[in-house]
Amino acid sequence: MMKNKIYTLIFALLNCVAAHAQYHFYFNDNIPVLVNGDTLALPWAGGFNCPQFSSIDLNGDGIKDLFVFDRDANKVITFINQGTANKVSYRYAPEYQRKFPQDMQEWALLADYNCDGKADLYTYDIKYGGGGVSLFRNDYNSTDGLQFTLIKSTIHTLWDTLHPNLYVSPINLPTMVDMDGDGDIDILSFANLGNIIQLHQNMSMDYFGTCDSINFKTQLTCWGNCGTNGSLNCFQLGLSCRLDPYDSTARMKHTGGCLLALELTGDNAKEMIVGDISSSTVDGLYNNGTNLAANIISQDCHYPQSDTPVYIHNFPACFYVDVNNDGIRDLICAPNSAGNSENTHGCWYYKNMANESIPDFKFQTTSFLQDQMIEVGQNSMPVFFDYDHDGLMDLIIGNYGYYDTTGNYRSSLSLFKNIGTATHPAYNLITKDFANIESLVLNQGVYPTFGDIDGDGKPDMISSDTSGYLMFFKDTAATGFPVAYDAPVRLYQNIHVDQYATPQLIDVNRDGLLDLVIGNRGGKLSYYKNTGTATVPHFDSITANFGGVNVRQYSTGYSQPFMFDSAGSYKLMVGSERGRIYYYNNIDGNLTGNFHLVDSIFNVNTMNEFDGTRVTVFGADIDGDGKMDIITGNQLGGVNLYVTTDYLGTHDRSNVQPYVSVFPNPSANELSIKVIGNNLTISSIQVMDILGQEVRKATNMATSSTMTLDSSHLTNGVYFGKVVLNTYQTVVVKIVIQH
Repeated sequence: MMKNKIYTLIFALLNCVAAHAQYHFYFNDNIPVLVNGDTLALPWAGGFNCPQFSSIDLNGDGIKDLFVFDRDANKVITFINQGTANKVSYRYAPEYQRKFPQDMQEWALLADYNCDGKADLYTYDIKYGGGGVSLFRNDYNSTDGLQFTLIKSTIHTLWDTLHPNLYVSPINLPTMVDMDGDGDIDILSFANLGNIIQLHQNMSMDYFGTCDSINFKTQLTCWGNCGTNGSLNCFQLGLSCRLDPYDSTARMKHTGGCLLALELTGDNAKEMIVGDISSSTVDGLYNNGTNLAANIISQDCHYPQSDTPVYIHNFPACFYVDVNNDGIRDLICAPNSAGNSENTHGCWYYKNMANESIPDFKFQTTSFLQDQMIEVGQNSMPVFFDYDHDGLMDLIIGNYGYYDTTGNYRSSLSLFKNIGTATHPAYNLITKDFANIESLVLNQGVYPTFGDIDGDGKPDMISSDTSGYLMFFKDTAATGFPVAYDAPVRLYQNIHVDQYATPQLIDVNRDGLLDLVIGNRGGKLSYYKNTGTATVPHFDSITANFGGVNVRQYSTGYSQPFMFDSAGSYKLMVGSERGRIYYYNNIDGNLTGNFHLVDSIFNVNTMNEFDGTRVTVFGADIDGDGKMDIITGNQLGGVNLYVTTDYLGTHDRSNVQPYVSVFPNPSANELSIKVIGNNLTISSIQVMDILGQEVRKATNMATSSTMTLDSSHLTNGVYFGKVVLNTYQTVVVKIVIQH
């Protein structure tokens, strides 16, 4: 029987992995992605849902970079500030993500607690679990780089005669700021089960004359003489409230709120911007008292009224960071409600047009940094698939859905066409509604797989949804033309697994017919054998515990299979809810047994061991080097791309992998290339356009780690720089020219 042509996950993978080699995957941001004619600056950064923003110098160059913690996936996301004056200019830098504690949850914010000029880490106290704060000290040094040391797993405070934990609900966001002007960092948060704001004053300078101690005292009156007003965003003003440490029932219950203390009126007294869990707007509270004896006398319930007010559908939170390199902090507001928030246009950026004493916030965008990423809402599942038969791997991304203002999610498939070459891929967004999925009004969770299952030589599509049933889409296009899918056959062959099915078409038993392996919410895999013919498929359930695979973490696992042929032997990667990719072998000849778990990370994301929750995985050789590359999806709706590096033996290349930076990037008339690493210098650089044609070549006569190129003659667009080092290693970098 002639073997069906496979257009699914193992397309172009046969014999691409040498049996004797080990493989590591390294993040790659050199492959350009275009949307509406514009080249994205951060296409592979992985998306945002509920981001929290702080400033930190990640690489010790004296420039404040950007730290993001997304509470929807408990994921750290780091960006290097390229330092372009008066411009938002960041490079996604996942190599710093693993430097932060890997088990953080709910919230994470940065502030310099010990006055050493380095931003320290405050985060939710997962050890105590009852609403507390943990503190990690930033111990950056030139030898080891960024690293954090746990100082306090649970910060306590003096409250009357008691010493309870300093309370911050896992739902709320506190604000860390020097309220009394003595140099140490104080904390303001909502009281336990209450609607009023507590000031926890740091007494380190008062007691010891230094900043580096943790000695908090809770002021026993509510800050600002105000409190939240039930279901309304506006506060109650003019309250006279004393915090009773023995009676938490005397105060109005309050579920959640986010605080940001800053100056708004130039009187050296902090005001407050507050987002409430029951509101879509934020409230500006104006203080005519002092920082310690605050008195809120007026408010702007739809802040800022001087410009477009913040309107984020559910539970907004605001952050104060300089993102455009003008030395003045700007305002960023984003959702704080995990799993129930705007997930593509949820980062509102207001540029500060004045100063930090009397800021003037002017609205810029609802999708700060998000509009520079591949972003498909929530729970992305990318697959490579040649939809137009030109021999290049295109990119299809399924999702759980885009959040809308009704609280529902609209599922769809996004198509990015490969407009590059066999060795230099580049992707262009064609549509966010491939195969008209959105108009079908399906259950959420559309995850596709492709293959010719009816023997007509054209790739069909099988997709899933949250119900656990499958749909069949037949390709009705003429042979050789881009696919065109007919209306789906729903409840296809009555195949049903646990919720959130993630199917893969692959010839499991090597009989020439494509079978189905399906992941699900429970964390196991189901195997459906194709017992039909080459033209009339029929899938029979063989087992719901294929290979003994079970990636369940607690009650759920969200398994997603990627099975592929490696030099004639099947291997299996499985994405999971916990964010790890599980790698199995011992599959051939063992279809009824338990597969061997080789690794629970599989060397993917060498620079960052965690891609966020609900990770999905797919592989293909997209750059023509004969090695499989990896793309992952995640709960935040973005994607991360990794290329393969092979080596023999046990030497860990991750320790010597060179890093090459380009700055400024985008560049106008001149750009610099710098290699970072001991005894590394640049020998030469070759600049090529996206078609692989050389446009510039230069040798570094200075034998140094930095090389400067004249880029004034290059036209606007995306280029690749092939950088050759003195160690004969080659690193390819992306260069953007913008005059």
